[in-house]
Amino acid sequence: MPKTKLQIALIITFFFMFISLIIIFLHLAVLSVDLLIGLIGACIAAIAAVLLAARRRTVATLLIVGFLLRFAVAIVYTVFIKDVDPDGYASAATQMMTQGTDHMISNIPLGAYFYSWLVAWIWIIFGESYFLIRVVNAFLSFLTLVIFYDLSRKLFNQEVAKKLLIVAVFFPSLIRYSSLVASREALSVLFLMLITYFAYKIYISQKIRYLLSVLACALIATILHTGFFIYSVIIISIVLFAKQKKGRKIIAIIPGLLTIASLGLWIFSSGMGTEKLYLDDGALDADSLIALQDGTSASGRAAYLTDSTPADSIGSLVSLPVRLLYLLYTPFPWMIKSVFDVVGFLDAVVYAVLTWYIVKNQKFWKLSDNKHFFIAMTMALLITLLGFAAGTSNYGTALRHRAKFALPMIVLAGVNPRNNNGRRT
Repeated sequence: MPKTKLQIALIITFFFMFISLIIIFLHLAVLSVDLLIGLIGACIAAIAAVLLAARRRTVATLLIVGFLLRFAVAIVYTVFIKDVDPDGYASAATQMMTQGTDHMISNIPLGAYFYSWLVAWIWIIFGESYFLIRVVNAFLSFLTLVIFYDLSRKLFNQEVAKKLLIVAVFFPSLIRYSSLVASREALSVLFLMLITYFAYKIYISQKIRYLLSVLACALIATILHTGFFIYSVIIISIVLFAKQKKGRKIIAIIPGLLTIASLGLWIFSSGMGTEKLYLDDGALDADSLIALQDGTSASGRAAYLTDSTPADSIGSLVSLPVRLLYLLYTPFPWMIKSVFDVVGFLDAVVYAVLTWYIVKNQKFWKLSDNKHFFIAMTMALLITLLGFAAGTSNYGTALRHRAKFALPMIVLAGVNPRNNNGRRT
């Protein structure tokens, strides 16, 4: 991006943020310390966003729009709609702060509340500001868009990557969950894209530094949510196997598979992130899985499949395809009873369209140099979604879970012979 355009982008970005400040002041009639800390963080994030966007000249404006949209959501949740803390992430961060830094250093949570631990450190350094965390999450969501574009450009070409980025920037659920204070969604989606990006780097170069990078990302993602361990293992294993020459495949991938297996054993033996795997003394606890499908997640107005709880583990496995349909496409038309259901239905339609394009275009994979990578992505995505479907019985939760995988679905939906897939730029 030329210097003049960069200056214009900075001016527009900060003008938007100045207008946001006026809105905050007019609505609240006071500029609290919380808001002041958040606005300072927003200015720093805006400068970083513009500089990162400037390095991608053809989509710089689009990326800045993506950042401003997510910053706008942070403003909305700060001023007009106070996002709740159903999982206790924010309150856990506050409690960790009161225990002191020594206690936090010696007691790092190896599970979902690792996110709270990170939030607590930000608050210790900069002050307890909910608005600041929303801004941080907005910036993480912006970084995810940058990585998504870089991956798409390598898989296809610059023109197609721009089209896919347009979809990602304006994708409703990605905007909706981009800037919540008590949500690990932004961080989780960022690491999911990092795993996918470095897996592709392994696919095209087989360099050890990319394997180490993807394993580090997989470790952090697993701490945030166990489901990402499944995604990581599948995509890395297939990628390592796919690019080896015949006769060398098994020998060549042994070091990588041994590393993955060792990492997996360490994760499960330490209890890291296993709160979502229904483990009982190291073994799969089918009763816990069945209870979950009939428990808290299957409650409330948005609950589904409440009358079809499987009687045993075999029944749970057989029901997974049906549960996957509910995870991706609910609420169905007959489930619409309020305006909130209409919003959920429109979200489901978007995923139905993505699925249609993925199925329609998979026959073109064989024409691409990246066909094995598309297969790896699809297998990892499908099996991970089945895992999420097993523990979800409420379409409100389903909306949040499927948003985690929107970006990989957009990538797979973009495979088409007109997109010159396989050309690396």
